[in-house]
Parts: sequence; structure tokens; C-alpha cells
Amino acid sequence: MEWRREQRFLVILFFLPIFLSLLGVGVNVFLLNDSCYYRYIAENLSGRLVNVCCYLIMIVFAFSVINSFTVEELKKIMQVYLWSIIIVFVPFGIWQLLHLFFGIWIPPLDTRADLHSLTAYYGGIKRLTSLANEPSFLVPFLIDGIIIAAYLRKTLIVGIFIIFLLFSLSLGGYLNACIILLVGMFYLFPRMNFKKNLIIGVIISSGIFILFCDELVILFDIILSRRELSDGGIDISQSSRLQMVIMPWYFVVQKGIIPFIVGFGPGSFKYLHTTEKLANGDFFHRTSNCLYTDSFYEGGIVAILAICCFFIYMYFLLNKVRYTTNLRDVSFGKLLICQLVITSFYRADFMSPRFWIIVMLIFVFYRIAEFKFHENIANNPNL
Repeated sequence: MEWRREQRFLVILFFLPIFLSLLGVGVNVFLLNDSCYYRYIAENLSGRLVNVCCYLIMIVFAFSVINSFTVEELKKIMQVYLWSIIIVFVPFGIWQLLHLFFGIWIPPLDTRADLHSLTAYYGGIKRLTSLANEPSFLVPFLIDGIIIAAYLRKTLIVGIFIIFLLFSLSLGGYLNACIILLVGMFYLFPRMNFKKNLIIGVIISSGIFILFCDELVILFDIILSRRELSDGGIDISQSSRLQMVIMPWYFVVQKGIIPFIVGFGPGSFKYLHTTEKLANGDFFHRTSNCLYTDSFYEGGIVAILAICCFFIYMYFLLNKVRYTTNLRDVSFGKLLICQLVITSFYRADFMSPRFWIIVMLIFVFYRIAEFKFHENIANNPNL
């Protein structure tokens, strides 16, 4: 099976910092002289390396398979991911909505459906989580689904996912969706039709506001009643999630130059889990759920630079095959890159299936655009 230069570069760019951080473990073990670090090496490091190697093999295989697919087969890959999201989240999500509106019985699931940090008036409000642990797990899949369904022109599916997104009552999800919408408008609307599309958008938005005015007022009231907004700001000492995202950067810098350059080693967030505590007295979790924080702690500044180059390189790959007949394919590919960059701030792990599925789908868009680009070159040899 064919293995392309672009794919080799992407894989090396992403996995090389992991193996460099492994070399850093040999230095850190003497630098730190910490029994908890010894325990991390003995109990967690080998398992993480096995995980990395398994992912590397699967990614190499998946890239090789993609190279042999036609345009129609590539689109089927998107459909498989889209239908996976639908099958896993939509049936139970609809059931949960019926429960919220009509009180229909629903099996008790251990999900974070209760909306916390609200003022007393809105206490007890439930959020839509479907089968996810909490809305922040669900929202990235919903927005992935909206992008793929929009590309495949599945309007009904887009509508269902938007409804789910609204009832997730996720501030991060709303911000994520707004950024994707703005980026989508920039990439997908032709410049000559921008004014026309803007007018249509204003008319549609006004119609929605008129039809659902009371519901929207209640929705925004709920959002604004969250304590971190109603109290006039965010206090990091009161937010365990923010502490888990921000404080590991401080811990790395505090430990010296070697951890700053190559981190503490693959899977070393489990070392942090045993050594540092949050403001409420609990130990740090085994992941911050932020790709950039996890990567910096485990792989240092080298890993952060590699991730930035990884995203930028995928963007320029799509630009390289940009042509008038494949603008839509290139634009949706860039939209998925933007989605991956955003979700990596609040719900991502580079060793999670979703992260690499999105990377594969970006490459699927690249291959479709490349097919059309070479087709145009063949039909117009003078270009």
C-alpha cells in the first residue's frame, strides 16, 4: 500500500516529540529524584508507549488505505463517521428531550445532566447529554456532525444536531459553534454574494427570533445566570477545570529547563495526579482534557511547537490543491481543522480515537480536492 510523503511528515511531526520526551525521562529521573516519578515510570510509562505504538500502526494503516480510495469511497468514510454519531447519540438524545419536555420515563444514567453553578432561580435545570458523560463530551461530536452533514447536504441531520446543541446548555459548545459559523461564512460564502448571504442570514435569524422569542429569552437568561457570569468574572481558585488547564504550565516551568523543553514523559499527567492538588484539596485528574496542556506537560515546548506545525501544515496542504472546482472541499477541510484546533482546548486527547478520526477526515477532504485538482490539470494542460 502507498505511503505518501505528506502523511509521513505529519506522523513524524506528531510522534517525534513523544519519543523525545521519552529520552527526557532518563534525565528527569535524576533531576527530580522523586519516588512518585519512579512509580510513574514503573507503572504507567510502558502502558503509554504500547498505546502510542498501537495508534501509530493503526494510523499508518488507515492513511495507506485512504490513498487507494476513489472520491466516492472517500465520501463513504465521512458517512460512516456521521452515521456513527447518529446511532450513538441521536436515539437516546431524542428520548432525553421527550423526558425533559413531557416527563417520559428514562433509564437513570450517571451523566452530568444537572446544570451546576446557576443562581437559585434556575436550580435543577437539566441539560441534554444523550449517552455522553456531560455536554462537553457531546458537543464536539455534534459540531463534527453538523460540518460533515452540511458537506453531504443532509439538512435534516444538521437541524437535529443544532437542536441537541441548543439543549446541551454548554457555554463552550455555543462559543465553539459561533466560531465555526463565522469561519464557515468566511470560507464557504463567495465574496461576490456576501451581501446577499448576509441579508438572507439576517432575515432567517429575525424570523427565528420572532417565532421563538420567549424561548430564546429564557435560554439566554439561563446562560447569564451562571455564577461565573453573574458574579462578574471567573475565579480560577473556584474552578477545578481551569486549574487543571492552567496550573500544569506553571509546574513545568517551575521544574527547570529539561521539563520545559521535553516535558516529563509520555503519560506523565498520571505523575501530576499523584503529586499536586487542586484548591479544593482533590488531586489533579489524569488528564486536563486540553490537548495543549497535556502535550506541554508530557512533551514540553517541543510538543507545542510540533502541534502548531501539525495544524499549519494540514492547512497549507489544502491550500496547495485549491482550485475553482474544489473550493467547497478545501473550505470544509479547513473548517474541520478549525474545529479540531478549538475542541483541543476543552475536550481532546491526542491518544483518543476522535482526534485521529478528524485528522483522517481532513486528509479525506485533501484527497477529494486533490482528485479534482489533478482532473482540472489533465483537462486543461495549459494551466
